[in-house]
Amino acid sequence: DAPAHRQLADRLRVGDWWDFSIDGSRVPMQLIWVSQPPFGCAFANRSATNKTDLTLVELSRQIHGELAKPGKDLDIPLIERSEHALFDESYQRLVHQVMHDPVTGLLNRKGFMQRLGQIAMPDQQDRAHAVGIIEFDQFRMINNTCGVEAAEALARSLANEVRARIGPDTVLATFHEDTLALLLPNCSRTEGCQKVDGLLDKMKDYPFQHEQHSYSIGFNIGINEFAPASFSAVEAIRRADSACITAKSMGRNRMQIYEQASPALQAQESLMDLAGRIDSFLKGSGLYLRCQQVMPIGAVASRLPYYEILLGIKDENGQEIKPMHFIPAVERLQRSHELDIWMMGKVFEWIGANPSSFASMGGFSINLSATSLGIPEVMCYLRKAPLDNDFPASKIIFEITETAAIESYGAAQDFIREISRHGCKFSLDDFGSGFTSYSHLKNLRTDTLKIDGSFVKDMLKNPGDYAMVKSMNDIAHSLGLLTVAEYVESPQILEALREIGIDYAQGYAIHKPCRIEDLVLEETTLAGSGARKNAAH
Repeated sequence: DAPAHRQLADRLRVGDWWDFSIDGSRVPMQLIWVSQPPFGCAFANRSATNKTDLTLVELSRQIHGELAKPGKDLDIPLIERSEHALFDESYQRLVHQVMHDPVTGLLNRKGFMQRLGQIAMPDQQDRAHAVGIIEFDQFRMINNTCGVEAAEALARSLANEVRARIGPDTVLATFHEDTLALLLPNCSRTEGCQKVDGLLDKMKDYPFQHEQHSYSIGFNIGINEFAPASFSAVEAIRRADSACITAKSMGRNRMQIYEQASPALQAQESLMDLAGRIDSFLKGSGLYLRCQQVMPIGAVASRLPYYEILLGIKDENGQEIKPMHFIPAVERLQRSHELDIWMMGKVFEWIGANPSSFASMGGFSINLSATSLGIPEVMCYLRKAPLDNDFPASKIIFEITETAAIESYGAAQDFIREISRHGCKFSLDDFGSGFTSYSHLKNLRTDTLKIDGSFVKDMLKNPGDYAMVKSMNDIAHSLGLLTVAEYVESPQILEALREIGIDYAQGYAIHKPCRIEDLVLEETTLAGSGARKNAAH
């Protein structure tokens, strides 16, 4: 590459001394000739008994491979040269400290990025390399149980083991105590995968012993082909890290290749992108409330339809984002309670602004995450919310999934007890998916069971699903609980649910979700329709 050659040629001065690494030894050589126009150069040793001719491309490669670098000027007096050497050694030590990890001795992130920058030089851009991220598990546990020194000893041991097994040409770096980065120069993705797969096979479940404690260390690897002409070194690291996170989500001791067409990687990258935009959504206008009617279908004609509150998300361009993509990002960052508080606040605002519309319906059902049950901020918010005096708190139903209730059983009991004091109700969602025991169900003191839609949608085709729906309805009624069937997609399913004795039904056969702002316009019509259907049955 002509610009790169000119840049290197500008650094060359005939008479300068260079240090070359030959057979592992440092050999000082003096630059004695540079061609015109600059294409090649020649070096000779002090005794002029050895001469080396190099093209600028060859010299550039030796510089990038740390086989050649500017050396000390051997023509100046010895004392002055010694002073220069002292300053140079101090500088080199400082550079080494800045570029290397003090625990493992490997390059750190800064040093690794510099190395990636070197192979991205113009004369190297036609080559492909493999970049990988390795993340080990159990470091936090070892830190807490065995101490920092033990964790550092493990980090050194793992770094040495990887270095010994991956090959001498590989560039390794320490990003964190539990994370290594690797560069396989001039290596295609296929070749890199073979090497990394071999490393994984040899090092999985790496044994670590500290006093009486014994651990089996697992790890995950993400690998990506780095083509400097196509994208930056920063992007190469990001892709490898994304692949590593995806590998980790599939279990320990897994490798994932970065492929843009991979559904798992697309989901992971979407998750990380959304995670970085949560604040803007919570503070901006991207989030909005939707709702879907839950219609009474039982024998009690006085019941009114109520509405389940759903989350709606739009990006900066007005495109819809599915909650199933957004909510996992919020959960991963442990910020579900903030989203739950936001939703409750918006619901209470709507009720305050539309009291007559709210009076004509059965209420609102608000979904909560499992983590919100035990977070003080949520209960503190509810204590300050307008749930007393004239506020119809009995029309507010809080929902959590059966699985979440099982995982946070104690917190769920405490939460139900507290909200019951204000008159609010509680619903167990997706019932049947978590197989709650009868005693747990009784002790939770919930008001409503929502039967998992996976049983409802196929109940007319699958006798087992029909039996499950009937059984869950019978169990709920034996405990004095109301039942709701989700995923009611056809009039035939709705009729079967009526025959079983289900109290409420929810699904597209009854009502399609709408924005909460539109509820005032359609609520009267829908309620009247529900009442006429009940009267007909």
